[in-house]
Amino acid sequence: MPKASGLFLFLSLMTINLFDDACWASLRPLTFTRPVADLRVGILTIAEKWAKYLNADFGFITQDYLSIKYAAKKNANLFINGSICPDPDLLSAILGLKTGEILLSGNTVIAYACSESLTPDQAKQQFKPINYESDFVKIIYPENIFTNNPAEIRKDFELLTKGRTSAKISSTNQLLGDDIFFEEGAKAECSVLNSGYGPIYVGKNAEIWEGSLIRGSFALCENSSVKMGAKIYSGTTIGPNSRAGGEINNSVIWGNSAKGHDGYLGNSVLGEWCNIGADTNNSNLKNNYAEVKLYDYESKKMRNTNLQFCGLIMADHAKSGINTMFNTGSIVGVSANVNYDFIRNQQTNKINTMRKQIVAGNWKMNLDYNEGVSLFSEIVNMVKDERKGDQLAIICSPFIHLNSLAKLGGNDVKIGAQNISDKESGAFTGETSAKMVKSVGAEYVILGHSERRQYFAESDTLLAEKTKVALAHGLTPIFCIGETLDERENGSYFEVLKKQLVEGIFSLSDADFSKIVIAYEPVWAIGTGLTASPEQAQDIHAFIRSEIEANYGFNIADDTTILYGGSCNPGNAASLFAQKDIDGGLIGGASLKSRDFTDIIKALNS
Repeated sequence: MPKASGLFLFLSLMTINLFDDACWASLRPLTFTRPVADLRVGILTIAEKWAKYLNADFGFITQDYLSIKYAAKKNANLFINGSICPDPDLLSAILGLKTGEILLSGNTVIAYACSESLTPDQAKQQFKPINYESDFVKIIYPENIFTNNPAEIRKDFELLTKGRTSAKISSTNQLLGDDIFFEEGAKAECSVLNSGYGPIYVGKNAEIWEGSLIRGSFALCENSSVKMGAKIYSGTTIGPNSRAGGEINNSVIWGNSAKGHDGYLGNSVLGEWCNIGADTNNSNLKNNYAEVKLYDYESKKMRNTNLQFCGLIMADHAKSGINTMFNTGSIVGVSANVNYDFIRNQQTNKINTMRKQIVAGNWKMNLDYNEGVSLFSEIVNMVKDERKGDQLAIICSPFIHLNSLAKLGGNDVKIGAQNISDKESGAFTGETSAKMVKSVGAEYVILGHSERRQYFAESDTLLAEKTKVALAHGLTPIFCIGETLDERENGSYFEVLKKQLVEGIFSLSDADFSKIVIAYEPVWAIGTGLTASPEQAQDIHAFIRSEIEANYGFNIADDTTILYGGSCNPGNAASLFAQKDIDGGLIGGASLKSRDFTDIIKALNS
């Protein structure tokens, strides 16, 4: 069997870290359980490709919760984007980097050489930029895995077989073409192997059973098997320790998975530890031949793949029952158990795709008793015709109003307090306890408002205690966080917000945290007439949700309501609420006018 040609660099052992960029988010649900560089495309994972080319030991820079399993290497001096597949030109450019240089393609960080551990953003700010103008393969969306798989099989085939000779292949097989390579212990009997359309690679101790028809490019990784009578088409990879049968076309099965029975799998990706029930099929072409859309975890909407052929994306530890039918462009999430006859364009592991929408008014220290009752009556009459479904309208008033407003609000407008004591009861003159607030009909309480932090020196530690007391008495905290103008301008606002979250509410149990509403209020925008742009507000809300996800997991983060507070008014509410991570508003001055407050509620529906 002729030897494959290609590039293999024999270098002294080096250490690299492969970092995630924004593609980790766009590749969900496949990346919920791994960094991007652990994705298999071609024969090898992206990390294994770089390790092989560079003769390198490797680690990962990824999400905090994944880093327990996928740790970074402390002695690394080369950092490479884990979503990018290597090729000879790219390899040459990366190896040419000197310490303090960063390789860029537009805004994409490809790699940087560094004597200390810096993030890509830090390296981008500090290091000398080197522009890379050639094309390269970057895995951005799940479908990029199977669309790039044929070419990546070819590249990996050359990398793995350069200068080597195939193990002996049984004469009972019919071999077409010369690009067929069997590793030690690989077996095949009475099968047709056609490498005229691409190479065929059979890994160590892998086996192709009798009567199989295989057209390259194709990879069967170590300890895997193709069952009798299988029909496998170009661009297919069966990862290690897996079993494949039936009909498979241009699909990637990562490993430790079973698609061992009859049924069709086309233009698809299956994660690890997946099991496809007998006679399960997927469609990969719409009846009207239109381009296929996939569910997108970022926008929570359907995203056009611009592909006519796109089948099933299944994340790790998922399975389907016997005779399941997956429609074109189906997404199945981590640990899903699909037992339906028909799955249509949906992700199956989300608990709740609709977070509760809330507009909460904060009257602060305004309105005497009669003025408050009068305004609240107007708001109730106007809001009941505008509020839809599970949307909530809340008024957080001074203590003197609470009892009367609770009797007037009914189901249309809920009542909240603006503060509580951290003490249950006792000799604390001027304080009001959570039990007292709850007893007059309030259901919510604002905690951590910037004015309480600034004028009354309320610390994160004190607010943590108030939050626990509120929850213990059945009150829902609207927990406020925000940065000052100085903190915004000096760039420390992410650290400030994270500290407020960590010290204020991140010690709560999963069950208690699930009851929290968070309000982001840029201090520099409160009462000033200034407002964060929708894009600025969205960036912060997305950051908050990512921090929640890192501490409490995806489902809790996805279900947490996050409000924007800071000069929100009828003129800007719709553009703010249109952002995917903004679920409503904490309204100050505009809540003192019934028409303005009602118009802001209407903006939820726009």
